[in-house]
Amino acid sequence: MSLALLGAMTARVDSSAGTPSPLSGQAGPTPTMRLIEQSGPTGPDDDFVVFVEVSGVEAGSDLAVDLYPAITTQAQLDNALVGKPRSSIATFPVIDLPGDPNTAPIQSGFVIGLHSQDGPPKTGGWAKRLTRPGVYPVRIRLRDATNTTVLTMVTLMVRGPDSNDDRPDQTPIGLLAEIRSPNPATAPGDEILTPEVTAGVSWMAEAASLSPRVPLSVIADPQLARVAATAASDTATDGSNATGDLASSTTQSGDSAPDHNSSDSETEVDALAELTRSDQVEVLASAAQQVDPAELHNLGLDDELARQVDEGIAILTATLEPPVRSVTSVATRLDPETVRSLGQLGFTDILVPPPTFSEAAPSTPARVAGTTAAVRLTAMNPALKLGGDQDPLLAAHVLAGRLAAQVSLDEPRPQVVSVHLPTNEAEAEALHRLLTLLSDDPFTEPRLVSELLADADTAPERARISAPGRFTSTQWADDLGVARSLLSSLAGMVPGDESLLQPLANRLSATTDRRLDSDTRSSEVTGVRNELNALFSSISIPPSDRVTLGANDARFPLVITSNLDTPATVRVQLSSSDRLSLPEPDQMVTLTNDHTEVSLRVRSRLPGDTPLKIRITSPDGAVLLSEGTYSVRSTAVSGVGLILSLGAGLFLAVWWARHIVAARRPKGRHSR
Repeated sequence: MSLALLGAMTARVDSSAGTPSPLSGQAGPTPTMRLIEQSGPTGPDDDFVVFVEVSGVEAGSDLAVDLYPAITTQAQLDNALVGKPRSSIATFPVIDLPGDPNTAPIQSGFVIGLHSQDGPPKTGGWAKRLTRPGVYPVRIRLRDATNTTVLTMVTLMVRGPDSNDDRPDQTPIGLLAEIRSPNPATAPGDEILTPEVTAGVSWMAEAASLSPRVPLSVIADPQLARVAATAASDTATDGSNATGDLASSTTQSGDSAPDHNSSDSETEVDALAELTRSDQVEVLASAAQQVDPAELHNLGLDDELARQVDEGIAILTATLEPPVRSVTSVATRLDPETVRSLGQLGFTDILVPPPTFSEAAPSTPARVAGTTAAVRLTAMNPALKLGGDQDPLLAAHVLAGRLAAQVSLDEPRPQVVSVHLPTNEAEAEALHRLLTLLSDDPFTEPRLVSELLADADTAPERARISAPGRFTSTQWADDLGVARSLLSSLAGMVPGDESLLQPLANRLSATTDRRLDSDTRSSEVTGVRNELNALFSSISIPPSDRVTLGANDARFPLVITSNLDTPATVRVQLSSSDRLSLPEPDQMVTLTNDHTEVSLRVRSRLPGDTPLKIRITSPDGAVLLSEGTYSVRSTAVSGVGLILSLGAGLFLAVWWARHIVAARRPKGRHSR
């Protein structure tokens, strides 16, 4: 895991300058030379001090030191960075190395006594008069007993101005630390807060606290911040170290992690929060996962991209501090349409790698050809970085010198420097040294990255950017869209139940990590969909039943079964033919028990059996949870039927009455 402050300058130790000398007919140990101490910015009449450690060369070896002119051209700087400066202005006495570097490392050094035109002169082989401020390459050659160069080291000496009045325009620089988890979390329990990460963050926080005048911009992995905040909260609650014995854990390099006093709330788990509490530290916006914005856009997942950005900002706000919403970095290539989408999400400046551009990366922030978006892209110079170097302290001094030299090359332009998260004590010391050098350097002006970009001029012409490559298959994107829809339906059923919803949402979010392959992504989304379907199937009604109504307007009970461990709101929908009238065909019901009885009202227009279809869905109606068809039998007589029956009965009564009367009437006179 690395903390990438933007850009990468690797201090060069040119091992190609020589080969190990033969000893007793066999190849000896690998020769090494590393910087162990060097002066920072040096006054015009001060001493420049260097100490190195060498090993792996035969007895009788020595060091040869040369000084070169102040850097005023890009070619001079390039030659120095590859270990081959040109046209030395001073060659100093050879330094013999006592002892045998084959048996034990030997430390040696030198002091160059500088004096200015107006200062008191210095004499001797190590005195040098320099009349102008600037950055001077110093070449150190390790030679064996035959005067053959074995290794070459070039460092940079910063000679300050004679007075404050002689200070040139300073080069504005910004340090950007990118704190990322090395592991994509595809399921709960994946370890993203590793001992290496916690140790690195602690080292970085300590270095920043020791150089409070140097601003630092941070892009932190929101998931890492959330886990760290949770661990810190657990530690504060139970008084124990939630990550185990991190103070005694070791990094991959074997160095012990820094031991902080937990009583001062400076344990490894909250070091990230400690780092961002300073007024000189800002947090930049970051998506919740390490996404590829162009991939999401081209797969039709702009909503997912927006969700990732919003979720990341929400996590950072809750765990660290509200981030600078307008600035972010994107490690993958972009296309104009994706830039437009990012602009719609509120970004105005995006830090990108140079391959994003089709041609040479512009030296100042540039808008993108092919889009009217106001978003500016700034190339992160891969030569401006600290971290992962063989000689960390040398890298820090060369990087600081390189930044200072920019003043003499061009009109000062914003430089964004990338710094890796320290992985061992040597890298931690190098980071501390870099911050110290920048705080004292007369030629650079450290600033927050957001301020640096806000004040930077915009390139006059729009830059062309290269189209990204192919992306993951559309199957994952389609499955993710379906799973998100299902999760939204579940959220409507159990609103506010984060213990049920958040783990599922986190797992879907994790599949957007660009480091995952298609199979892993699809498998994880399928797993979430299966869990969602299992939750939905926990709610059911009998598939069929017979209901007998004794009145034409009546209610009957519907029993809904729920095996969920939380109350759930569902929608009950009724449908039937015209034989039944449904006063409440659509209603919301909250299920609070294993079996919830719902009273359904129906009105029968005609006697007999009529089918009634019942559907139980999510509140948004998108997910069918259960359904059944009920046979409703009405034994009640309707109003019309009752009138007809009464009329028929009355007619029969009248008819029979008349018949009886007619039968009993005398037959008349003829019967006598």
